[in-house]
Amino acid sequence: MHVTARERVLLMALLDHDSGLTLKELAQAASVSVRTIQRDLPTLERTASGFQLTLKKGHVLSLEGHKEAKETLRSNCQEKSILI
Repeated sequence: MHVTARERVLLMALLDHDSGLTLKELAQAASVSVRTIQRDLPTLERTASGFQLTLKKGHVLSLEGHKEAKETLRSNCQEKSILI
């Protein structure tokens, strides 16, 4: 599955903020609207699950899972080579 540059930005923002981010904060990080973030959520969930991570949704969004899985995702985002 191809992951866009925006999705990599969103994943890195979530990885950088363990306590999570609001939709508005994610939108600001990617310079897009909140609605665009909402449309991206299913893809972000699929990508996260490919790394044995869960996108937790609520007041804030966060990635949950093992530290090693997060580091693998971070490395893949930095290399721009996300394959799930």
